[in-house]
Amino acid sequence: MTSKEFEHIAFGLRSQLMQIAMRFCRDKDDAEDIVQEVMLRLWIRREELGHNVTALACKATRNLCVSWWRKKQVKRIVPLVDDMLVDESTPVDKQLIANEQMEQLQQCIEQLTRSQQRLIKLMLFDGISVQEIAAITGMTPRSASTILSTAKRKLMEAMK
Repeated sequence: MTSKEFEHIAFGLRSQLMQIAMRFCRDKDDAEDIVQEVMLRLWIRREELGHNVTALACKATRNLCVSWWRKKQVKRIVPLVDDMLVDESTPVDKQLIANEQMEQLQQCIEQLTRSQQRLIKLMLFDGISVQEIAAITGMTPRSASTILSTAKRKLMEAMK
């Protein structure tokens, strides 16, 4: 595909891709970034593109939107334990709140299954990574990650 052909196709696609991105993002700047990234990827592979560029561009836009959404979800996750750590210089009222939160966390952890309890304690209190937890427990990293993900979700629901 020549540069002129690509420009002609890209001009027509842009509004369609923006609509897809806006459905996911609801923010014009984020949608613009996603569409620009798709266009860049298409431009890099313009010589390899076939006739059905529209379907490929739409699929790429949806995939990037999903990736964008997942990144946004990760940023929204609040560390469970970091906010609860206090030292002697922390004001008394904050120490009391942190202690209450820690007790609530302990109670919520007790409601998990034994394997979830074991893995979440290793991760939260010992600071061990998923890879290390898998090695310690003899699980595959994927299994450990799945159990931890379920445990974290249950904890977040219980802590609300």
